[in-house]
Amino acid sequence: MEKKEFSIKEAIRFGWDRMRANLAFFIVFLIVSWLVNLFFGTFADLFEVRLPAFSLLFSLGSILASFLISYISIRVALNVCDGVALNVSELFQFPLSRLLRFILGNILYLLLVLAGFMLLIVPGLIWMIKYQYVPYLIVDKDSPIGEAFSESGRITSGVKWPLFWFAILLGLINIAGALVFVVGLFATIPTTMIAVAYVYRKLSSWEESPVGLTTHENNNPFAAPGITA
Repeated sequence: MEKKEFSIKEAIRFGWDRMRANLAFFIVFLIVSWLVNLFFGTFADLFEVRLPAFSLLFSLGSILASFLISYISIRVALNVCDGVALNVSELFQFPLSRLLRFILGNILYLLLVLAGFMLLIVPGLIWMIKYQYVPYLIVDKDSPIGEAFSESGRITSGVKWPLFWFAILLGLINIAGALVFVVGLFATIPTTMIAVAYVYRKLSSWEESPVGLTTHENNNPFAAPGITA
């Protein structure tokens, strides 16, 4: 059976090129996102002592806003990856039920990873990589939560180590962006967003038999063939 693989170098280059082509949009998008988070965070702190009930409302608003921004970010990255024109009004056109499923899926994912880290760290790392595409599958394919977890496990089968090193590299790229007077984040965040969407598209289009999936997953959760770089 042909090995499943993806190119880290190709993903980063693709993300960089598409970021440059849509830089103005991403600058506005990131500024608006940061301002929204700043708004809720500021008022949550402002009312914390005198009006704790209002502080709680703004804290909840901050959490919901973060989920909404995350949802839209994935839609933006997938649209850019697919070469679809970015239309602001279209980005906000989605069923509320899907957003709620997205929030629940993210919460379950975070709880699972947290539980894994409490079990001597390694299971948390495995589950973090294995189920990282649950939010993408809900946004992209409107998948039910259970199917999203199952499909994320399928498409990451056999490439967990490459995906792990890919995540490390993306983190280092954004740290480098933050060190360039923070302004570098306007380039690195969109680049990494699109690179992740690119790898998701690459892996989700891969067809593999259940027998092949079982072989990799049962032998070693982090076992993976080589990666093209």
